[in-house]
Amino acid sequence: MTAWRGIWLFSLWCVLGACSTPPAPAVDVAPAPDGGAPCSPGADSDGDGIPDRVEGCPAADHDGDGTPDYLDSDSDGDGRDDMLEAGPDPTDPLDTDGDGWPDHVDLDSDNDGVTDGDEDRNGDGRLGCCRLRCGEALKGCSTLAKGQCAPGQICTAEGRCQPEAAFLCSEGETDPLDPQTFDGAPDALGLGFVCRDGPESGGQQGRARVREQRSVKGDWTLALPASASYVPLSVPSGAKEVAAAVDIETTKAGAASGWIIARPAVTKSVEGETYALVNGTTWALTKELGAAVQPLELGRRITSHDGFSTCVESEILLASEEPLSPREVRDVLVRAMLPGGTTGLPASSGGPPAKDLRVRFQTLLRDDGRLLVVGGVAAKGGSVAPALDDLSNGTNLARADARTVEECDPLLLRGRPTADILWIVDGSASMGDNKQAVVKQARVLFERAEWAGFAFRMGVAGMVHPKKHPQMLGALCTAGTAPPDRFLLPHERPEFEACVLDPPLSDPEEEYGLVNARHAVLRHLPRLEGDARRIRPDASLVVIVLSDERSATLSDLMLLDPYYAPYVKCEIPGAFVKQLEALFAAEIALLTGKSHGGGGRAVFHLLGALCQSACTDDIAHGYIQVAKATGGLVADICEKDVGFALDRIYDDLVEREAPARLEHTPISASLALAHAGRWVPRSATQGFAYHAPANALLLFGLDEKKGDHAMASYRRWAAREPGVD
Repeated sequence: MTAWRGIWLFSLWCVLGACSTPPAPAVDVAPAPDGGAPCSPGADSDGDGIPDRVEGCPAADHDGDGTPDYLDSDSDGDGRDDMLEAGPDPTDPLDTDGDGWPDHVDLDSDNDGVTDGDEDRNGDGRLGCCRLRCGEALKGCSTLAKGQCAPGQICTAEGRCQPEAAFLCSEGETDPLDPQTFDGAPDALGLGFVCRDGPESGGQQGRARVREQRSVKGDWTLALPASASYVPLSVPSGAKEVAAAVDIETTKAGAASGWIIARPAVTKSVEGETYALVNGTTWALTKELGAAVQPLELGRRITSHDGFSTCVESEILLASEEPLSPREVRDVLVRAMLPGGTTGLPASSGGPPAKDLRVRFQTLLRDDGRLLVVGGVAAKGGSVAPALDDLSNGTNLARADARTVEECDPLLLRGRPTADILWIVDGSASMGDNKQAVVKQARVLFERAEWAGFAFRMGVAGMVHPKKHPQMLGALCTAGTAPPDRFLLPHERPEFEACVLDPPLSDPEEEYGLVNARHAVLRHLPRLEGDARRIRPDASLVVIVLSDERSATLSDLMLLDPYYAPYVKCEIPGAFVKQLEALFAAEIALLTGKSHGGGGRAVFHLLGALCQSACTDDIAHGYIQVAKATGGLVADICEKDVGFALDRIYDDLVEREAPARLEHTPISASLALAHAGRWVPRSATQGFAYHAPANALLLFGLDEKKGDHAMASYRRWAAREPGVD
């Protein structure tokens, strides 16, 4: 007699008025699997709350894993426990879509076309890091303050987080019991597909696969695209160097050849090591290949994700009369960096030869005196650029015991980055060489802003004397083009350069930079769209002052009253700092958005006279305080290479204006992006690019709009355990 027949007899016994002590039904007990309990309809052998009789006697095995459902805590193998999927009454398990298959044996409980395992990837029954209660602690999610909810949620007066399902806290998950988790598109058209690893073949779905190559002797883990080749190199016996060669083929027409080397450092600073490497490799490339070599960038010093001093994205350009393959150049570089010699380099014939090539690399200095150098070579431009970025931006390198974790960031896009940039230029004769250097490097700034898709305009104003030409204070230069007093567009770079080199009406002796900066903002307010003379409503406003003198406003005070003499010193007393802030209160209020309705809010950067500047005895007190008040950068105008300062200004602008910023630092080779229900390629023409300094994504040709949803997926290095060397 079956269990169901026993239940029928129990009902009949009640009808006869004797249901207080029904007879025990006869049952068929399924044979027990090896080492397991027999299937007994009155038992719950796997402790999931669902009786064995419901899970199947004789035994069923819905996921085909060899363990019958009544002993399997996840009967359908979707990563969600049966106890979770059974619902409030495990004796009558939930069947969300009413298809006759209870959720615990249904791979798509809401029948939305997305499997339950893909909707609830970690199987915890929660939607990402969305909270139910204000301040709730949730494993794997950031800690919240009391009264705080996750992104996209608000804390109600009752202490609940609303809405319970918010895209920005979903971590790429959707509700397996709701075919439309969020307002808008159904889950089947959602973005969570990008949060799982893509196919082995690459393909256009999911996160880019990476492989982790480890060297215990070199104490490194190098994350590479899954398709990359990695060849350990041989060094002389007893040598302290360790090396490996890397080749990354991105397309049939593009390939990058790279390397990783660990060796004892020669100096005690990562900048010194980088400088020595650039000099040494430049000499080797010139001698062995006869190429014209141009060091372009000595890299940015940062602290790596695991706490070491590193210079990233150092760059060298090569120009050769005869085409050179990337492997050929890589081999010369490796031999130059390993003076003791090496063998085992792959044949130098791969990759398309080119006459113009780029070298990019990272240097990292460990506390034990070990220097690691990671980099690559590729033909200039083309599809290989992301591979060079990945090898040099510092995101792919960790110690030998490092491990990775998965991340999925829901993104609310900010729309196309927009900026209006005001340059306030000192026109005195002493600034001649400095202005030439700025013009040269500003060309790179133009190119990078155009490449990044910025809708930018440039305005140039001189330092006009407020009494001699009061009507021209803050007026913008157009180099004779009409209409006057307007912002210049990206195609007007020649006019921009002419204005910087010869700003009109600038006083040759007195530099009223802050007065002109304030008026340059005020005369181009209120903000208005479609007017070349007005700052745009949605634009980030940036003010950059170029001067090798202190502000003439401060100089005037110093001439009138000896009390202000301390302003000639490098360090000034705190009381004088307060006086400076009071003196320039109007400028600070305007640029911090505390006056004029907030329309003048800006970031104020200074390329000026600093302590121990080589080209001036002045110190830019006043300018420095305004820059600090607005969160701007302060750099030395006398530096031979002002490109580094302009790079920092550009990076700051990207950080503030990029369409999307990531929550964690990714292994950039693993990045994937979904937008408008589609997988987005990593491409600077029709896709996305990663900007490491700002940890931001730049978008190209996607027709994205402000407020669009997107999803970024990647792997990152997990934090090291405390106390681990």
